[in-house]
Formats: sequence, C-alpha cells, structure tokens
Amino acid sequence: MPSSLELSKNMMKGLTNSDADSLYEAIRDVKKNPYVAAKVKELGLTDEDILHYLPIIMTYGEEMVAKETCPGVDHCSLPSPHVISDLVPENGILTRQINWCPCYQKLFNVQNAYIYHDFDEAYLRLEGPSKKGLANEKAIQIALLQARKDPEKHWVFFTDLDHITTKYLVGYTNKVGLKGAKIAYINLPKRVEELKQLSRLKTGEFDEMLDKLKIADLLVLDDFGSEYKSDYTRDAILMPVLRERSRKNLQTVFVSTFERKDILPLYSGSTSSSKTAAKELALILENNLFKSIRIEAGIEEKF
Repeated sequence: MPSSLELSKNMMKGLTNSDADSLYEAIRDVKKNPYVAAKVKELGLTDEDILHYLPIIMTYGEEMVAKETCPGVDHCSLPSPHVISDLVPENGILTRQINWCPCYQKLFNVQNAYIYHDFDEAYLRLEGPSKKGLANEKAIQIALLQARKDPEKHWVFFTDLDHITTKYLVGYTNKVGLKGAKIAYINLPKRVEELKQLSRLKTGEFDEMLDKLKIADLLVLDDFGSEYKSDYTRDAILMPVLRERSRKNLQTVFVSTFERKDILPLYSGSTSSSKTAAKELALILENNLFKSIRIEAGIEEKF
C-alpha cells in the first residue's frame, strides 16, 4: 500500500500545508482504528482510496466502535433507528451497506418470536434474570426453566395478587423466543372477548386464532380466571386449547389472582355436564402441572 507521502499530486493540488496535514492525520487515524484498519487491509485500499472515501470510512469506524462497545438498545450511542454499516465494493465503487445494529436486530428477533404479546412494548427489551437478583424473579425463572426440562410436566401456575409476575416472566419468554420458539403471551380476558366476537362474525379468524394458541411453543395465559366464565368460554375456547397443548406436551404458563384449588369451583356450572367439564379442566391442569407458586411482592417491589 502506498505511504501518505506517495499520494497523488492532483489530490494535494490547491491545498494549503495545513489542509494537507489534516488529510495525512485523517489517514493515520483511520489506520489506528483496529476495526477500520482490518477492513482497509481486507479491501486492499490505498491511501488515495482512503481519502476518496474518507466520509463513509470514518462513519464505518464510528459505528464499529459503537457496535463493539454497545451497552444495549436502550442506551445505544447510535442515532435512531440504530443502523450500522459495512463497506462493500460494487462495480469498482466502495459503498455503505446498511444493516441493523446487532442490539436492534435482537429486539426485532424478540418481537418476531411472539404470535401475540399482551404486555407493555418496553418489556420486549427485558433479558432476565436481572442483576438485582430479587427473590421472586429467581423463583419464577427457576420454576420455568426446570419445568421446561421436565420430560412430562411443563406447565406452571403462578398465583399473583400483586400483579408483579409479568415483568419477570417476560424476561424468560424473551430468551426462549431468541432460541427460535414461537410464543403467545395473552391477556386471557381480553382474548376471550375477542374470540367470542370472532365466533359470531368471522368464524375463519376464530379458528385461526384458536389454532395459534393450540400450537404455540409457549403459551402464557395472563389473568387466568378473570375472564367472563360461561360454558361456552370453557368448552369452545379454553378446553380445546388446553386439550391440544396437553396432547402435544407444550409448555403452558398460568398467571392468576386465584389459587389453583379455586379452579374447579370457578369453572363449574349448575348442570351435571358443566361440573363434569370443570373436573376435566382441573384434571388436565393437574396432569400437566410441574409446579404452582404463590408470588407476593416484597418490600422492594411495592415501592
């Protein structure tokens, strides 16, 4: 590669000594940057090439430093929407190839893992367990990981009167999603109302949504037991989903303000057939349940 002293006279023509020194210094800075120097060597760029493409080369260097020292999408030093470039020769011309910053690409991958996610968008950035190491967070994460590894019983039931489970649970589901699992994280009362409307007006969409809940690698039923309970809700929506998930041994997580022992009376109706259906629901839960846990907010989670 030619030295800075061998630059074309045409490129130096008309420049003051100060300007020329600035160009030489820019070349030195490029060569001092280990990320850029490696790319310059890979592409076989001369000093004249460096000067000619200096703006995009310097931008590439800044972005590579940001990439290697990235603290995460929430604190990324790159300007939104978090893009990062590569230098690619096309038809003899050096161009910037724009890609998503890795931390932002990770966020997209998490989003794409969810079939449904009925929680705050900010939770998609969670990567639990956090460094705080709160007791509830550890208990939730450990129970879910152990249940997933159990050969027969993957289901977990959380009783949570303080509504704190979600932020710890999503850290787990995000990690599972990054490994390729498809996740349906639904607020059950909200989705039951949606399904009831679809069953009357758009049966095709009703069937499609129910099928997605049946086959998701991981299903979270948040606020379980707070949906409007009727024979139809139980027999046409809840039971078909749980039967299929039981048959396929797919992990299912329940988050409820009720205790598990309350499930049978909650879903029992006044008729003998209704009581029988409620018993089947309780039995399916019992046969697939790895663990039930009561979550109570500690002092640090109440304030």
